[in-house]
Amino acid sequence: MARQMGAMTGRSAGGRAPLGTVLKGKMTMKPKTTPRLSIKLLAALFLLLAGARLPTAAQQPPPFGAVSIKPFRVGWKVRPGPLLIDPAGIHAGGITLARLIAVAYGIQDSQLLGGEAWTRRLYWAFAATTSAPAPENQVRLMLREALAERFGLTVKLDVSTVPAWALVVAPGGLRIPKLAPGKRPSFPRPTRPGECAHAGQSTFAGLANELNDPRPQLGKIAVDQTGLTGKYNITLYSPCDARRGPDGRMRYYEPSNLAYYRPALHQQLGIDLKPTLVRHTTVTLLSAHLPTAN
Repeated sequence: MARQMGAMTGRSAGGRAPLGTVLKGKMTMKPKTTPRLSIKLLAALFLLLAGARLPTAAQQPPPFGAVSIKPFRVGWKVRPGPLLIDPAGIHAGGITLARLIAVAYGIQDSQLLGGEAWTRRLYWAFAATTSAPAPENQVRLMLREALAERFGLTVKLDVSTVPAWALVVAPGGLRIPKLAPGKRPSFPRPTRPGECAHAGQSTFAGLANELNDPRPQLGKIAVDQTGLTGKYNITLYSPCDARRGPDGRMRYYEPSNLAYYRPALHQQLGIDLKPTLVRHTTVTLLSAHLPTAN
């Protein structure tokens, strides 16, 4: 009976009109649907095109608002000043081109290869200011562009997987306390005759960098995998030989190899060395010239 009623009134037993039937003088048609595959392809194409534009913007950062490069003479009483990087730019009271390249690419000096002697010997008073506050990674990209423009710098980047020593906390735990927030690190001087203090760093990332500069002192590069944050008084004490050099100044010679560092790190800091593999970047300096005039 319900089926007959549906046929007579143009409605199904469920109260809905069957598709393709006449209802009050109108023809109901099955709506056309877009295949799911086409939607997925369009979405993938949109993401691909959007993603392809991102690297272009990253590779072409806005230039510095102003860049000043002047010769800086280093002498007995004139030493290079600190390097400052902040949203307003980069300022260095005496820095070599080699060090500027390391800053621009976020590497240690030992990761920079090639280059003429002057790139590591001549110092410059370098100042570059941004037109608007910028994050540090953007400032470093801007520095690359400035070096290419003013020094004619061309480099080659290589990334490879190399063996390394990872700094990890020893099973017995760390042997130096963490500094209270706001307290500045202080590095005590040696108290025993014939002893030298070195490494003076406030973070374990800084200690790893110290062990790699100017060359890997452990035979392989060191990386920080302690997972420790905050500030510490990180100082290593070792026996050293003090001798007066030809210029009359005292020279201090302390051990700097794996045989010394492995037990010293464990006994004095509670840090062990663990073999690992890391991605390592090297920058090869292909060409550069003296900077153009301001």
